[in-house]
Amino acid sequence: MSLPTERYINNLKNNVILTIELLWRKSMKTQLLITLLLVVGLLSACSEMNPHPMDMSLAVQNAKT
Repeated sequence: MSLPTERYINNLKNNVILTIELLWRKSMKTQLLITLLLVVGLLSACSEMNPHPMDMSLAVQNAKT
């Protein structure tokens, strides 16, 4: 049989290990989110703002003049 002190120390070690694993997973999720936001931001910044040739709002403006 293990002593109560040994059991306490083993539980404490397990809790510390679980806490470290959870913090590591959370930081990885945060890094992934930041990376995805940066990629989406770069893609939207590089996209062209020219209207589509079939843009009806432009056709309506031209028809009024």
